[in-house]
Amino acid sequence: MLKQRSFWGYFGLVLITLGIYGLVFVYKMTKDINTLTGDEAPETSPGLALVLYMFTCGIYPLIWYYQQGQKLYNSGMAKGVAVKETGASYLLWIILGAFLFGLGPLIAIAKFIKNYNNMVVIYNNRVINNANA
Repeated sequence: MLKQRSFWGYFGLVLITLGIYGLVFVYKMTKDINTLTGDEAPETSPGLALVLYMFTCGIYPLIWYYQQGQKLYNSGMAKGVAVKETGASYLLWIILGAFLFGLGPLIAIAKFIKNYNNMVVIYNNRVINNANA
C-alpha cells in the first residue's frame, strides 16, 4: 500500500527543515510513482533523481516535474483515473506561475500531489482487492 501525501504537510515540513524535506519528497515520490506506473513507463532511479535534483542548479527539478507528471498522466489515462494535468501543465505553473507573486510553483506542487493521491487511491484499492481474491 502506498501512502497519500498532503500538500500542507509537505509545505510545513519544507519550512521546518529549511528545504531538506523537499529532497526526501523527491526521493519518495520518484519511488512511489515507479510503483504506481509499473511497466507502463520507464523507471526513474530515485537516487539518481535526488543527486540530479541537488546538483543541477534548478534545471533538473523542471525536468523531474515534467517527467513524473507525464508518467502520472499517462498511467491515469490508461487506468481511467482523473489526472487532469500533464507534465507541461506543471512546467507552466512553475515557470510562468512564478510571476504570480511566487505562487505558481506551490500551485504546481499542490496539483501534482492531488493527482498522485488520485492514483494512490486506485492503486491501493487494487492491491486490497487482489489480496482478498
